[in-house]
Parts: sequence; structure tokens; C-alpha cells
Amino acid sequence: MAQEVSLNSLQDSDREVILQVLYRDQAVQSIEEERIRKLRTHLQHLRWKGGKSAGQEQREKACARCQRALGLLLNRGAVCQGCSHCVCSGCRVFLSKTPLWRCTVCYEGRTVRIKTGEWFFEERAKKFPTEAKSPWFRPLHLRSVRAGAAAALEGYRNSVSSKDLINPWKICFCLLPPT
Repeated sequence: MAQEVSLNSLQDSDREVILQVLYRDQAVQSIEEERIRKLRTHLQHLRWKGGKSAGQEQREKACARCQRALGLLLNRGAVCQGCSHCVCSGCRVFLSKTPLWRCTVCYEGRTVRIKTGEWFFEERAKKFPTEAKSPWFRPLHLRSVRAGAAAALEGYRNSVSSKDLINPWKICFCLLPPT
């Protein structure tokens, strides 16, 4: 798992194969970036299209998304739980298999977060705070971890390089003993 590969031992054909894989990866990444850009552009267009003008903010009885007038008995509108705007029944999107709904802009924003993977990074940031805020990465704790790792590596001391002793995490979390 934690093995290093020497590029000097590769033949020219192997290097070409690796370069082809890297070029394909770069092409896939550029396609993915273009897809995400289109999703965000579409979301911005929906937000711009549904924005209220100053005159319509005075009139509370208009849909915040399509600007249609809301009725007194039919199509009275309801408040979106995501953005707190009053929207008509045509601008609501029901979430799958639930009675919950969002307006078209909130739903599209939710879809963009899901398709781009932003939700994952937001949740990870909530669960694992940054290194500066985390008590596990303070210098005193790191010194004790390094000392404990160095003691655990006593049996490997002859086969471990000095670079690996500086970074004990590399050794502690790999499955294979260092070579």
C-alpha cells in the first residue's frame, strides 16, 4: 500500500502508458469541470430570473420565482422552507417520496450540491475541523505521538530511513513494514 515506485526502472513503453493515463485523466477532469460550470450557470440563471424587483417586493402577493400574482382562495402560495419566499404551486418541486417540497431555486441548488459533491466536503468540514482548530494537531500532542511512534518502531529502526522517522504517520498507518 505505502510503496514508492522508482520511475527510473520503467521502460519507455511503460512511461508512454502512464502518460496516456495521465492525459485521459486530465481530459476527464476538464469535462467534469465543464459539467459543474454548466450546472452552476443554470442555477445562477434561475436565481436571476426569479429575483424580485423593488416594485414587486411591495406586493407580497406575487410568486417569488415566476412573478405571477397569487390568488386569495386558489393558488395562494406557500413559504419555501429553504429560502422563506412565497411561491406558487407551479414553482414547487416535491422531494422524492415525501410531502416535503422546495422552490425551484432551492431544489436546483440542492441538486447542484449533490451532483458536484459539495455536500460531502461541507459535512466533512463539520465533522473534522481544520488542523488549526483541532486539538489533535497541537505541537505538544504531535511531539508525544512522534515519541510513541518512535518507541513502537524500535524493532524496525535498522530498516527505517531517517526521513521516515521524521514522519511516523507514514509508518504507523501502512500495513506493510517499511522497506
